Amino acid sequence: PLLIRKAMDVLNTQIMNAGEVANLLSMSHANRLLAEAQAAAKEDLRKAVESCNLDQLEYAIVICTVLGLQGDDLFNRAERLRTQLIEGEKLRIDLKTAIAAENEEMLRDAIDKATDLP
Repeated sequence: PLLIRKAMDVLNTQIMNAGEVANLLSMSHANRLLAEAQAAAKEDLRKAVESCNLDQLEYAIVICTVLGLQGDDLFNRAERLRTQLIEGEKLRIDLKTAIAAENEEMLRDAIDKATDLP
């Protein structure tokens, strides 16, 4: 019985050690996958900035935010570009509305807004 008990203790220790190793390997693998996902997200964000496509930009910003990548120069530039694209779209709609309504005052307001944009 004593020999069996010692063998069981050794076996339990080995099982616990194997579990710890498995946890460390899992964490290492998870960290590697996270790093790969972050790199891919940064590349998607860079491409979205280059394309100036609002839908792609918004998607890439959300993904980068979820992966904790906000705050660097590329992310900040993407957010500024997103804001400018949205403002440009609003201005385009204002201009189309003013032209369609043949309203000179609305047209002047839209043009004034356009000259205020960066």
